[in-house]
Amino acid sequence: MLQARHQWILAALLMLHPSILLAQEDHIQYGLYGTYQSAGAPAFSRVDTDLMFDWTDGAPAVTVGPDFQGRWTGQILIRSQKPYRFSSELLGHVTVQIGEQTVFDGRAVEPTYVTGEPVDVPLGFQDLQVTFQSLPQGGMLKLFWATDDFQTEPVPAHLLFHEDDSNGAKLVETGRQLFEAHRCHRCHTGVLDQELLPAPALWGITNGTNPQWIVQKLMNKNAEAAHAKMPDFGLDEQQADDIAQYLHRLGVPFDLVTAPAPKENDKQPSGDELLHSLGCLGCHQVGELGTTGPFAGSDLTHIGAKRSPDWLATWLSTPERINPQHHMPAFKLDRTERGLLAHALSKLGREDGMKYNVSDTVIPTVQVDRGRELVKRLHCANCHKIPAIEADLRPFPQLRQPIDDWSATCLADKPDLAAGRPHFPKTNREALKAYVNTIAGQTPHPLSTQERGRLVLNRNNCLGCHRRGMELGLA
Repeated sequence: MLQARHQWILAALLMLHPSILLAQEDHIQYGLYGTYQSAGAPAFSRVDTDLMFDWTDGAPAVTVGPDFQGRWTGQILIRSQKPYRFSSELLGHVTVQIGEQTVFDGRAVEPTYVTGEPVDVPLGFQDLQVTFQSLPQGGMLKLFWATDDFQTEPVPAHLLFHEDDSNGAKLVETGRQLFEAHRCHRCHTGVLDQELLPAPALWGITNGTNPQWIVQKLMNKNAEAAHAKMPDFGLDEQQADDIAQYLHRLGVPFDLVTAPAPKENDKQPSGDELLHSLGCLGCHQVGELGTTGPFAGSDLTHIGAKRSPDWLATWLSTPERINPQHHMPAFKLDRTERGLLAHALSKLGREDGMKYNVSDTVIPTVQVDRGRELVKRLHCANCHKIPAIEADLRPFPQLRQPIDDWSATCLADKPDLAAGRPHFPKTNREALKAYVNTIAGQTPHPLSTQERGRLVLNRNNCLGCHRRGMELGLA
């Protein structure tokens, strides 16, 4: 529990604004520690920002069955001297304890709104513990409160806190996000309960792209390598060039939109102003500004060294022409605005004389064949759609057993090109190991609609722009 001599100071700070508290006490974080456990399975832990759950049609996590016990611990800030009345939209049995006092105990065998009696609760930070038992058909827990000072409302997320991460829940959650962002499920199947977006298809991938950038990308030596989702296979320059030439040979099935010449005037924003005002930095990074993370968009700091102005104009107008399975949001830009933004982006990292198309030199067939064989051997088709090459999952384990020797996996310190095994030099490998250890040997359970929705918000990086709960977006 927070030390008593700090409680009133921190409470006063939080009365002004929650961010003041977190700035002064960086060991305090929003949310409660939630621990979930179904019979015969290991416990699963995570940080939950609120207590508003609906598991009537599925499980809270892939390793937790619909019939489970839940427990949330942390602190709650009490700011009213009036008696509190707790209530819940409930399916199952819930007990809410503040300090040593049980303030709410409710049961429901079908979804029902249950109201407790008024209770006096001491002011300031108080220990909070919530325990919940679902029913075999599922569960629901949505916790509310009210006093004479305010009407019934959900227990606010900005009044729930925890102090440290002694159980490693945040590390596991980081690993789960990285597992999805790196598309580990494309080789190690049977772990996730829904299909995620594949990597971009590789036919036409070289159109409007700097050929040298492709080689550097395959060698993990491009400027954006620190944020790469793709693993490093340990290719040398000749091998990377062989694959690049094979990709060039795959052809170009789409035409690029011509980026209109920029005509800036005082009546409209410049390209740089559009870049900083449209919300681009909610998903992307440019220099020291913007967003990084497992589901963030690509780093745009050197995008001009990668893509041509025409490619950028096409992506801003009709991204499905380049990647039919993209999740780029649609922006209502007119032709002039797209031209201004495309040209502003094309200047980032671009050098004089940079070319974006392969030369007219005839590519030797033997080099293309070497590239194709490398693409097959490295199982690129497991993530990317490639003409005449199918995904092959046979060499890859489904992570059903605990892993004792990480040096023989793609989380090893180095890649093994001979075995076709990559590695991830820039990612948080300890987080990935922690997550894989939680799912090893477990039978996956279908998630509830609410849990799937929460993951979709996360995967699509919606909260990079939009505010929800304690996520501030671009605010």
